[in-house]
Amino acid sequence: MKTDDMLYSGGNGTGLSFYLKYAEDSTAENPRVVAKGICSLIV
Repeated sequence: MKTDDMLYSGGNGTGLSFYLKYAEDSTAENPRVVAKGICSLIV
């Protein structure tokens, strides 16, 4: 689910979902991004 602070939220249709958002200490001069993903594929 995308929130206001996220740059991108999505998945690829195979059970992998991920999101990108700015880190708390990110600035215009030093942008930092946090990337997290979850794989819900059951093997």
